[in-house]
Amino acid sequence: MPDYSLAIWKTGLVDKWSTVVTETNHYSVPDFLVGKEVEIELHIDVLRILYQKKEVARHARSYAKNQFSLQLLHYQETLKKKPGALHSSLCLKQSPKICQELFQRFFQENPKEFIALLTTFETYSIFEIHKACHVLQESGARIHNEAIRMILMNQPEPEDMADSESNEIERACLRELRRYAERRAAI
Repeated sequence: MPDYSLAIWKTGLVDKWSTVVTETNHYSVPDFLVGKEVEIELHIDVLRILYQKKEVARHARSYAKNQFSLQLLHYQETLKKKPGALHSSLCLKQSPKICQELFQRFFQENPKEFIALLTTFETYSIFEIHKACHVLQESGARIHNEAIRMILMNQPEPEDMADSESNEIERACLRELRRYAERRAAI
């Protein structure tokens, strides 16, 4: 079948802020792409950014002017070099509320630990990480990445759940998320 999707294709250069500008708005991409040319696929409600034919970013399309759409995970390498910038960063302010709460409640005094935790987001959901932090807090243990990973790794796998239709869907979604994380790690 031919591709009948309604999209506008453009190319753009990733600027020093690790963003691509299109229609006066800035959209973040992973920070390793600074200075590189990317393809931009504009749909009605979404904007996809591709590098070497692989999707590296996806944002909700904004029709406002001079706006920034930033994703925290795009700035992992930059934040490793400048962890103090996380406190006042626009990308943290634009992150989901649960991510902001996780940082402010458990990692505000140690942003380096939070930045290292960002790599865990690729394997576990932010909700699982948040829950693990609460378990550690309730037990009186110090909250750090190794303790969080131990709790997450000792959770029962979805395959251990009873076979029901909703669990089947959940397992399929988790498989797809793991494949996505593996493809993203290969980039």
